[in-house]
Parts: sequence; structure tokens; C-alpha cells
Amino acid sequence: MKASVVCLLFAILLMCVFPKGNEGYKTKNTGKEERKRLNKFNAYDTDRDGVIDIQELRIKASQEGLGENTDFLFENADKDENGQISYEEFKQSSLGIVE
Repeated sequence: MKASVVCLLFAILLMCVFPKGNEGYKTKNTGKEERKRLNKFNAYDTDRDGVIDIQELRIKASQEGLGENTDFLFENADKDENGQISYEEFKQSSLGIVE
């Protein structure tokens, strides 16, 4: 039970830190690198639901010439194996690397 409460509190914290509107996650009041990462995440999250699914990743990855590695990238980024990549998972994966 404690773990579920912690998860719920973490989710609420994420919603406060990264409020989502029609534009996806907001990039206001963040550092340059974080803005780049958020912009990259939002580019992948084409339906603006706050997560990246395999179809969104396949489309964007093929545009960037990474199409053959899409399933591998997705499996490694989707740490909780729920079929979606959250922003936190994105940040911790190779997808979230910004230059």
C-alpha cells in the first residue's frame, strides 16, 4: 500500500511540475537543456496525451532514420512495461539525450 501512495504522490508532483495543456508538456521556466528535452518529447508525443506509444515512436524514428531500432528503443525506454513512454522514462532513456 505504501508503494501505491508514493506512486500517487509522485504522479501528482509530476502534474504540478509539468502541467499539460493542448501544447503537451510546458517548457516555461526550465533550463535550456530541459527545454530541448521537453521539445523533443513533445515532437514524439504527436497526440499530446503526455506519453509516447509505439506508433508515435515508429513514425518519428523513421523520420530520423532510426526505424530499424524502434522496438529496441521502445523496450529499453518503457521501464514499467505499460506500453507507453512517460516523460520521466524518456528523460532516463537514450531518447532523451539532447545536444
